Amino acid sequence: MNKRCNNYNSDNTTNNMNNNTIKNLRKNIIFISICLIYILFIITPTYAQELIVEKHIKELPENLKEGEKVTVMLKITNPFDTDLPIKIVDKNIFANNGLDIECLEQIIPKQSTVELEYTPITAYVEGKYTLEKAKITYNDTITKNEIEVESNTYDLRIEKGTTSTSTIQQGITTINKCDGKNTQSTSYSSQSSNSQEQKQKEQEQQQNTQNKLNNINQENSQNMQNLQKEMQEEAQKQAQQKKEMEEQIESNKKMYNEHKKLEEEGYKLAEKNITPESNNSGNGDFEYKYQKENGDKASITGNVNNKNVENISSFSSNDERRLMKALENNTKFNKEKETLEKEGFELQNKSITPTTTNMTNYNYQFSNPNTNETAQIYGNITKDENVTSVIVEKENNKKFPWVLIYLAILLIAGYYYWSKYIKKPTITEPIKIPPKKPINYHKKALSMLNLAEKTYEIGNKKEAYEKASYAVRYFYKYKFESDKIDQNESKNNPTKKELTGSEVINISNKKDTKNKTKLREFFNITNLVNFAKYKPNDSDFNKILKIGNDVIGK
Repeated sequence: MNKRCNNYNSDNTTNNMNNNTIKNLRKNIIFISICLIYILFIITPTYAQELIVEKHIKELPENLKEGEKVTVMLKITNPFDTDLPIKIVDKNIFANNGLDIECLEQIIPKQSTVELEYTPITAYVEGKYTLEKAKITYNDTITKNEIEVESNTYDLRIEKGTTSTSTIQQGITTINKCDGKNTQSTSYSSQSSNSQEQKQKEQEQQQNTQNKLNNINQENSQNMQNLQKEMQEEAQKQAQQKKEMEEQIESNKKMYNEHKKLEEEGYKLAEKNITPESNNSGNGDFEYKYQKENGDKASITGNVNNKNVENISSFSSNDERRLMKALENNTKFNKEKETLEKEGFELQNKSITPTTTNMTNYNYQFSNPNTNETAQIYGNITKDENVTSVIVEKENNKKFPWVLIYLAILLIAGYYYWSKYIKKPTITEPIKIPPKKPINYHKKALSMLNLAEKTYEIGNKKEAYEKASYAVRYFYKYKFESDKIDQNESKNNPTKKELTGSEVINISNKKDTKNKTKLREFFNITNLVNFAKYKPNDSDFNKILKIGNDVIGK
C-alpha cells in the first residue's frame, strides 16, 4: 500500500514539473519576442535611410521665352553620418541644346543638403519639353552595396520670343568626369527658326546627301572614289582647323603666361595634343605636355569655344608635391593615416589628379601584408591647398548586420517550437497560380510608332528613326520568334534578345514574303541615320511610318 502511494506521489510531482517547464518556456518565448520586436523597431529606421535627389530650375521666369537662359539644379540631401561619394548621370537637353552628363563624381558632406548648379542652357526653340530623371549611384554606408536613386522629371515650356533666333549656334555638351577621366566636348548645330531661305538650303543639302547615299547603296565604284576624295578633303579640313586652333591657343595671353612660367621652372614642351571637334565648328580641346630632364612632368589644358580659348589650367609635378605636402599636414588626413598604420597598413601608392581649374582628386592606397587587406584614403583638395573631404575605404570592411542574423535565428527557433508544440494543425489549401497574361505586342508596337512620330515632331529626328526601327523589330520578334522568348524575362526587359534589321528581313523571306520588299526599303532608310552626312527628312520619315503601320497592321 505504501509503495503504491509513493508511486502516485512521484507521478504527480513529475507532471507538475513538466507543467512548470512548459509555462516557463512560454514566458521566455513571449519575453524574447517582445525584445526582438523592440530591437527591430530601433534598427529598421537606420536601414531605411536613403539619398534624396530633387531636380528643379533656378529662378524660372513665369513666361520663359526663346533666347533666355535656363539653369538646371540638383538638390541632394545626404542623411548619413559620413561624407558620401556619388556618381551622377543626367541628361538635360531640349531643342538640340543642353548638357549630357555621362558621369560626374561629387562628394556630399554628411547630414547636409547640397545644391548642384549646372552651366546655364539657352532656350532656343519654342515648345514643350521634359527634362529626364537624374540617376545617382552610391555605396550603402553599412552593406557597401551599390544603390541607385532617381530624381523627378521636370516639364518645361518655352514661348515664342520677340527677337529673331536665326542662324543660332546650338550645342550639346557631353561631360565625363569619373574614374580618373576628365573629358568635356560640345557638338554644335545651326538652327534657323525664322529664315525661309535657310530652310530651303537645308532641304537642298538633305536631297543632295540622299542622292549620294542612294548611289553608294548601288555600289557604284565611281561614287566610292568620290567618297574617298571627300574623306581626304575632310582630313585636310581637320588639319587646317587644327592649325588655326593652335594659332588661337598660342596667341592667347593667359596661355602664353602659363607656358612662360613652366619654362622658367625648367620645363620643356614635349608634346601638343589638339583635338578639334568633328563638325568643323572650330571648337575643341587641347593639352600641352612638358617635361624636365629629371623626369618631372607638367601640362596645360583647356578648350576652344567659338574662337575663344577658355578654361586654361596648368598642373605640374611641383604643384603635386606642394598639394601632397599640404594634405599630409592636414589634421583629419593624418589622423586617418595614422589609424591605418596602427592597424598594420603600409602606403603603396599616392596620386593627385586635377579635375577642374581649381579642384583636384587625391588617392592614397595602402595594403596590409599580414592580412592581404587593402585600403585607401581619397577626397578633394583645391589648388589653393584647402582639403574639402577625407574618405577612408577598406576592402572586406563591410559592416554586416550580424545582429539581424541572430534575431532571425531566434525568430525561426521560436516559430519552430510554437508550430511543433503549441499551434494546432490546420488544413491548408493549395495556392492557385494565375495564368501568365500574354503580352499584347501588336498594340505595344503601334504605340512605339506613335512615340517615334511625336519624337520626330519635337525635333529629335535621329532618335525618332531609331524608335521606328525598334517598333518593327519588336513586332517581328514577338510574332515570329515568341517560342524563343521567356515571357517573364521579356516583360521586365523588353530589349533582351532584340532582333536586328537583317534578322527581320531573313524572317520575312521565310514567313512573311508579302512584306519582304517593304521591310528591305524600311531598314535601308532607317540605317541611313548611322551616316554622319545624312540628314533626317519628312519624306523619308513619313515613308518609314507608312511601312511600319502597313507591316504591323491597324
